[in-house]
Amino acid sequence: MNEIDLGATDLNLLHVFDCIYREQSLTRAGVRLGRTQSAVSHALERLRVLFADPLFVRTAAEMRPTPRAVELAPRVDEALRAVRAVLREPASFDPAALERVFRLSMSDYSEAIVLPPLIAALHRQAPGVQIEVLATAAFQPRHALETGRIDLLIGNQDVGSGILRQELFVDEFMCLVNADHPTIKRRLTLKQYLSNAHVLFAPQGRGDRLLDEALKKQRIERRVALRVPHIHSIPHILSRTPHIVTIPAKFAATLHRAVADPDAAPGDAMHLRLHAPPVKLPTLQVMQYWHRAVHRDPAHQWLRRVVRDITRTLEDLQ
Repeated sequence: MNEIDLGATDLNLLHVFDCIYREQSLTRAGVRLGRTQSAVSHALERLRVLFADPLFVRTAAEMRPTPRAVELAPRVDEALRAVRAVLREPASFDPAALERVFRLSMSDYSEAIVLPPLIAALHRQAPGVQIEVLATAAFQPRHALETGRIDLLIGNQDVGSGILRQELFVDEFMCLVNADHPTIKRRLTLKQYLSNAHVLFAPQGRGDRLLDEALKKQRIERRVALRVPHIHSIPHILSRTPHIVTIPAKFAATLHRAVADPDAAPGDAMHLRLHAPPVKLPTLQVMQYWHRAVHRDPAHQWLRRVVRDITRTLEDLQ
């Protein structure tokens, strides 16, 4: 059987076939289609050529379908139903019925701040949704968004043009030290900031771009004792050394509360203190980034709204 070239075939002819078959009359089919009998007759001639069969034969009372037409009728009906289903307006989106895996990329900072309330919100609203978190160091953010490897990027990244974005919140930098620090007490001075060694949170082997550039402009150089790619070991290090770490305030507050747990077992409690930095530092703008291909996807729009809503509650986290 020769393959039919769909590009050269008028698929509206299937609708004409269906109407003639149901009405058994070219006149009544024309009324149903909003066409003249002549136009329907011309379409039938094209159908006969397409299927190499008369399809409908005129009798005294009706247009009688041939066996080939009877064979085709249910298949044409099925095809038209499928087309109508494709063209039908999508049903209203219900997150409770959603079953989907979203791949998110975020740093340790964004993961600690955003992920816990996000998972709690998804548990309430969409228990069928799964979240897979991928480290930002594993790929180029723009390429990952363009190829669909990740659905949403949360953080502060240079993703270039063509990627959509929305501000979630703005954070500032704070310093965290041992509460029993030998020299730093009620306030942190510039002299203390320069004389004490620093722990650098350096994901992907690099320091914080915004922080490093701001200090460089002020000709301030920290004495670095340690660079670590992950943040969660830092409280344990500060509890045993007089070192200083400068990190986003919401992250510092999260770490501070975590280690100040009054129910901690003896020997596990760590006492840290937050200080305003003695130097002028920029604010940190935290964004969510996504590709234009998913911009109008109802499920993706819903996820972005959830992320935006929960970050509004982070304003007092400091």
